[in-house]
Amino acid sequence: MDVNGTGFVLVIGRTGWLGEGTPGQAAEPPEGLAWHSADHTLRLAQLPFVFPERSGNRRLGPADRRGAARDRYGNWFWIGPDHDEVRLQTLGTAGSTRFWPRPQPCLAAEPPTGDFAPAGSAAPQAQRLAGLAVTDDHHLAVGVPDVPGLLVFDLHAGGPPTTLTWPTALRPVDMAAAPGGGLWILDGTGGPGAARYWGLDRLWRIRDLAEPGEAPPPPEDFLPLPTGSVGGPGDPADRGPGSGNGERGSPAEVATGWAVAIEALPDGSVLVLDRGDPHPAQVLRMRGTRELGRIPLAPIVGPVDLAFLGDAGGVAGTVFVAESQGDQAFALALAADGSTLTPQTRYLPMRLFSGKALVASRDQVHYDLGERWLPVTDRHSPRYVGAASLERGPFDAGEPGTVWHRLAIDGRFPPGTGIAVLSRTADQPDALELTAWREEPAPYLRGAGSEVPYHRFGARGAPDAGTVEVLLQRARGRYLQVRLQLSGDGRHTPRLWALRVHRPRFSYLQHYLPDLYRDDPEAADFLDRYLANTEGLLTEHEGRIAAAQRLLDITSLDAEHIAWLGGWLGATTDPAWDEARSRLLVQHAVELFGRRGTVRGLVEAVRLATDPCPDSTIFDGTPVPGFGVRVVEAFRTRTVSPPATSGGAGAVTSGPRIVGSGARWLVDEGRGELDRRYREFVVARHPDVAALEAVWGRSVAAVDGDFAEPFPPLTPGSHREATERREFMVASLAVPYADVSAQDATAYRGFLAQRYREPAALSAAWGLIGGSQLRSFDEVALPGAAVPSDGPALQDWFSFASGYLPTVRMAHRFTVLVPMSLDSSDAARADRLAQVTRVVEQERPAHTGYEVRPYWAAFRVGEARVGLETSLAQGSRFVALVLGEGRMAQGQLGGGHPWDVPDRWVVGRDRILPRTGSTRTEAGHG
Repeated sequence: MDVNGTGFVLVIGRTGWLGEGTPGQAAEPPEGLAWHSADHTLRLAQLPFVFPERSGNRRLGPADRRGAARDRYGNWFWIGPDHDEVRLQTLGTAGSTRFWPRPQPCLAAEPPTGDFAPAGSAAPQAQRLAGLAVTDDHHLAVGVPDVPGLLVFDLHAGGPPTTLTWPTALRPVDMAAAPGGGLWILDGTGGPGAARYWGLDRLWRIRDLAEPGEAPPPPEDFLPLPTGSVGGPGDPADRGPGSGNGERGSPAEVATGWAVAIEALPDGSVLVLDRGDPHPAQVLRMRGTRELGRIPLAPIVGPVDLAFLGDAGGVAGTVFVAESQGDQAFALALAADGSTLTPQTRYLPMRLFSGKALVASRDQVHYDLGERWLPVTDRHSPRYVGAASLERGPFDAGEPGTVWHRLAIDGRFPPGTGIAVLSRTADQPDALELTAWREEPAPYLRGAGSEVPYHRFGARGAPDAGTVEVLLQRARGRYLQVRLQLSGDGRHTPRLWALRVHRPRFSYLQHYLPDLYRDDPEAADFLDRYLANTEGLLTEHEGRIAAAQRLLDITSLDAEHIAWLGGWLGATTDPAWDEARSRLLVQHAVELFGRRGTVRGLVEAVRLATDPCPDSTIFDGTPVPGFGVRVVEAFRTRTVSPPATSGGAGAVTSGPRIVGSGARWLVDEGRGELDRRYREFVVARHPDVAALEAVWGRSVAAVDGDFAEPFPPLTPGSHREATERREFMVASLAVPYADVSAQDATAYRGFLAQRYREPAALSAAWGLIGGSQLRSFDEVALPGAAVPSDGPALQDWFSFASGYLPTVRMAHRFTVLVPMSLDSSDAARADRLAQVTRVVEQERPAHTGYEVRPYWAAFRVGEARVGLETSLAQGSRFVALVLGEGRMAQGQLGGGHPWDVPDRWVVGRDRILPRTGSTRTEAGHG
């Protein structure tokens, strides 16, 4: 309701536009209209695009199908153009190589004579191949009609294939990998109209597809007879005929005109593509020998292949069908019960599809262009119906004779589209059907946006989005019904999001003008409608004034005003931020500014700027889970000092005492012990004083030719001497010791002033008497050639050098650790670090120093990633790790069979015991 008391009826959402259908469901759109769930708009229905027939084009047929598949590592396999070889294209390469048969060595011109000849000297006979699939457990199966049977390649172990033979005829038309391992084979032995399909489980046993209660399979049913072992626990070598297991299997007949493709579904059923002839093309869903349904494929003519991409679970998903022109694929939505295929209006062009196969791999469908495999991509080129109409209402005003005011529609109205409004009114709902429709003026796009204060539809600056409005001319009555006529040019459509019908009209003529202006009914009607235009402009401004509080509510404020409201609080939003991030900043600005300069405030500011999906939990104190931004204050990373004395902090370090000499020097051992250890360390490194002076570059004190200098309390100027002193401290001192120089005298005096408060207390503790007593802490000097003598002076010096000075140097410094993904590029990492650096520079306290570093959650304590026995291997899936060009955590390490492969013998996982008769005993198998 606006400031004048005029309310409106709102139509929004699918149910609002289309009305109620079945209980709990909206009705279906009228003919020519469609509901678009992605943006909740009503629009003209989209037409399926059918690529026009090209002159001279040769249609693809079943003979062009050769079979293709992709393994789990991205390598492509397909049957060659002459149907006598298998081609391989490895991941990342442009061309293909022959995978099978393997190239044979050159043979001598004259074959050797006699009883013996080299094994394999005769070239193998060329075999015709038909049908190819890669199973879930990484076997490649290729059909060989002339054997008849299958070649089975173990893609994990490599080596020559195993041949599984069929005692009866087998002509594979297509193959599909069964979920969880195994294979489906479409068999066209009987020719068109007599297709059947076989099922093999993951152990390559023929499945019995007969339904329970059916007649037993005929005598010719069989298990394939392997000529070699597929390898692994329970391999088919132990399950062929004669093994005594008594298992038999049978195929299922498919009553079709011309079956050309088979595809597996997750529930164990299959889809069989029937090309047609004589009936139209269709898809059959089969489970065993039971037909679950036939789904027509009109208007697709002569399809050659299909592929299935499943959704989250069940059989619901999308079926892709390639048409015989080779120019496009059609997408059809398979219902959750598998009973219907609903055509989708997606445009899926295929450039020069040669007909090898449609292959579903990694949530995408691919087709072949020569030796390239390209994804089937949806090209957004929609076609729409030209016009359609929708009726809404009746809307009830509640009072007879109500004057309906205006109608507003939020939506998008591209050039070439239009919308016309017709209305009719009555005081009784039954009278509406007897009332003629009246055409209203053409709606116009409001320049100021919606008539509702602070409501805007569409992005600012979008030329085709906004609110169109029409002033209803003679709509008087309790009930109103409107008809919207949508039109387009075939390439574009109006998109209607919401409709508002305002009533009753607030009449300036009735409220503000004398009765004289209402004497003439015709003139009064015109004047009332004329003044309604002015009323619309003024009411809009009055409404904005009355709803001004919305400008201060960040949850409802328009995006364009967020920066303005943030300016009131001093919160500057980043122009690169999205709307949700900017709203969070303004909403929590007071909390964030109250913690500015603290570790928590810094982490919150960084998370607000960098988290992919920020929310209010950033500011409620919830700990960052695991792998998040961390702020490490430098003083917390200093080496923790153990007690300076063996007796602890309060131990006596002067007077007679028993001192044990440990591996590392403690303060209560005294200065003499420290100097002795230092001299022994230096003498052990240098054979004589002359050599020492040559290395240190200065003269040293010596007694009887032996080095006799004490441990220097300050860092020496000679680099070599300073290095050896540092090595001595690391090896011999029980406490850390900082590099102290003459510039640290002020810090030393400050340390003593904090500890003793008065110079007299310091003099008493150090035993200074007479003229040596201190009158000011400024009289304290750094130790000279040796550390202070035993007692409190020595204790104070090492407390300063090992504890106080490192803490002061690390104060006001911190490191921001930014989590990084191992998969992100160097450019992405650099951008993220730069973004965090900008935030830290703005939010840190002015007196602090910082650094921003990345980190990876790649290593764990107690878990070895790389050991001495590990080698970086090369192969079809592994490449060399080049030092300086890659990161160790991103390299892949070569190894044996994966431990999750169930049908292979894996070293370290499976233990094989000797056979007992014909029974294999397996132990230790997971």
